[in-house]
Amino acid sequence: MYKLDQSRLRRVYYIGSLLFIVIAATFLSIPIYLNIRSEYQRKLDQLKESILDQKRLLIKSAVDEKIGDISELENILRRLGSYESEEEFDALFRKSVRELVHNTVLPDEGYIWINEIIDYSGGDRYAIRLVHPNLPETEGDYLSTKTEDIRGNKPYLEELRGIKESGEVYQDYFFKKMGSDVIAHKMSYSRLYKPYDWVISTGVYLDDVDNLIASESRRMIQTNRRTIRQIGMTIFVSVLILAVFIILFEFKLQKVISEYFTSLQDSKDQLQYAYDKIKEMAYTDHLTGLLNRRAMYDHLDDERSRFLRTGNTFSLLLGDIDWFKSINDTHGHDAGDFVIKELARIIQENLRKEDKASRWGGEEYLCLITNSGPEEAFVVAEKIRKAVESHDFIYGELNLSITLTLGVSSATKELSVNQLIEKADKNLYLGKKKGRNIVMG
Repeated sequence: MYKLDQSRLRRVYYIGSLLFIVIAATFLSIPIYLNIRSEYQRKLDQLKESILDQKRLLIKSAVDEKIGDISELENILRRLGSYESEEEFDALFRKSVRELVHNTVLPDEGYIWINEIIDYSGGDRYAIRLVHPNLPETEGDYLSTKTEDIRGNKPYLEELRGIKESGEVYQDYFFKKMGSDVIAHKMSYSRLYKPYDWVISTGVYLDDVDNLIASESRRMIQTNRRTIRQIGMTIFVSVLILAVFIILFEFKLQKVISEYFTSLQDSKDQLQYAYDKIKEMAYTDHLTGLLNRRAMYDHLDDERSRFLRTGNTFSLLLGDIDWFKSINDTHGHDAGDFVIKELARIIQENLRKEDKASRWGGEEYLCLITNSGPEEAFVVAEKIRKAVESHDFIYGELNLSITLTLGVSSATKELSVNQLIEKADKNLYLGKKKGRNIVMG
């Protein structure tokens, strides 16, 4: 009788121990799994927003540049011509703008379009489609704020509301791609050119973003499923192993549990490594390998905070390639891309390890020079300028002569980051006016 009771006690002990291990492993695994899942989703959202920020910056820059071109075109036509009436000038100006827009080439199948608002209250004839390279046969047609896309969005109504509120607007909708009947997800930026009530717009299709997020979402689901299988298999194997160890080697129990949770942590570390790689791509300019605008803003905010704490000043160099448009027009955009990449390499080679360089715009570069006042920054800028001037830009059979104009600004407690950038930009503008290939600061 005594032996029977002892056997039953041991069975209860082993079964209870195994059940405790299974329950404990399950409850300890669930928070780890949920944490991995939420971390991946958060990082996926951050990646999407970072890419969209870059695209917003791209289309806004394109519209700002085109408005500048249109304004300059108007000034040139008024200076060089004599017109019998304002109607004659207006007809010539509209024709010239139409030719300018139709001849504008943007990356990723992009284009500029212009709508002229004739009734700010909206309605069936609130605007006229003035220029539209994707739908040239509709130029001159009336537009309606009641028009809907395939998802029921009313892009013209949303555009008019944004223009009336702030003079500019970003929006998402669905529109056909240029040269085809494919309807795709698109993001646009529109800005009012007030002298003529023109809404000047451009956009980019978001297929790549949608596909990337869909792909990453599928990968997340697959990772979650693998994690669940790994947890289940690990629990199953652990129970078998622990059953043997409880019976034969109870003193090894703690070691097995430790190894189990280490394997779960390794899965989390692998996800972190993958995210770090994605983040690196999102913060790097794809053409030059330099920091992009978003990443540079982060460094500038950190550097200004350090300056306010320690008093160690810093400076900015804003450089712009001289006569870059003529390179694209004469030799093509591939030659222009070569110049941009080669010049980025020269800038990087002439900076210290602790300094930062970024591609700020199409042919603009912004450099952060740490622990430097105006004199030191001017020396660095002049070193870069001379290096560019003396470099042979060999592209195929071409030997291109390239120069760089730079504006310099140094931090003070009164200047914000944006004001410091504006100061460098003003100095750059002065350098352009003085003849280019010069450092101003």
